Amino acid sequence: MFFSAMPFAPSASPVFEESSQKEWVSMGQDNLWPVYLEELMLGSGMHNAIIKGVADMIYGHGLDAVNKDNHIEQWLRLKMLLGDETCLKRAALDLKLYGQCYLNPIWSQDRTTISEVHHVPAASVRCGKANDDDVVTTYYHSADWADIGNNPPQAIPAFDPQDRTSASSLVHIRMYNPTSFYYGLP
Repeated sequence: MFFSAMPFAPSASPVFEESSQKEWVSMGQDNLWPVYLEELMLGSGMHNAIIKGVADMIYGHGLDAVNKDNHIEQWLRLKMLLGDETCLKRAALDLKLYGQCYLNPIWSQDRTTISEVHHVPAASVRCGKANDDDVVTTYYHSADWADIGNNPPQAIPAFDPQDRTSASSLVHIRMYNPTSFYYGLP
């Protein structure tokens, strides 16, 4: 009988740290932890299939409600907010790949209702520093965190149903992990 052993190194753990020079919390030592996770997914067909398969299971058959016929107006309103539900499919993939996802609710012009909800790629967002009550009130978005000189991060407020001054805000959904306050871990 022939046996072989393959050494496995422990996976790299990201370092999430605040800096006095930045308004956001770095995501990994070089602030590019999401890029590393994407490279892992794209570098392995099996890993890619698992990520996508689990994301499909998280999404399931999409939104449904057993009593939608009794509440047709609310059901139609929800379907209108989410459009064709691609934001939920993308959020499910982000949740599995990065351990977190972001939704972008948009207030109506008169700020009385939410008019639509969009998905924001988790790799493009960083958390702002928490306030004295341990609440993150601002997030930062950049199309390319590797080149923030040409893609400076834009501040986006955290969603607050009481504060409707900003038309656009972010909802951060993350899988709980006791070792990470700011970010979810896959």
